[in-house]
Amino acid sequence: MTTLKKLMAAVLAISLGVLAVGCADKSEDTTTERVVESQGKKNRIRTSGNAKLPEGWPEELTIPDSMVLEAASTSSISNDESMVISGTSDQSMEDVFVEMQEIVANAGFEVIFERTSAEKSSFSSEKGKETVTVAIVPAPADSAKSYVTISYSAN
Repeated sequence: MTTLKKLMAAVLAISLGVLAVGCADKSEDTTTERVVESQGKKNRIRTSGNAKLPEGWPEELTIPDSMVLEAASTSSISNDESMVISGTSDQSMEDVFVEMQEIVANAGFEVIFERTSAEKSSFSSEKGKETVTVAIVPAPADSAKSYVTISYSAN
């Protein structure tokens, strides 16, 4: 339970960071598209700037096609490694929430906590000692878009 609380705190902190990044002036579009192949499948990942999935990110834990990856980080606390990625989506918070639950379920994780409201949606899931936490908030200026943060931990 302590690890879950740490993850939720990290997700909240990163979500606020994504919100700040999303509100920044983006007069120049630097979005690029990459194709990543894993387990015989090709996944398209759109990134902004130099953002990329952290080394060791689970291959089966894909990101939504609508998500532009904007930031990624890896940290270790007491031999628990966690990775956090964040970005924006041109889909509503509700649509991204449903898609992320499908992605996580297809990767073999079971949802253990879920919370939705008009201001935010989040859920946590587990598979053995692995944990995935997803937090989504609508973009302030356009509720058809959203900010997404995904945290992965293997303790």
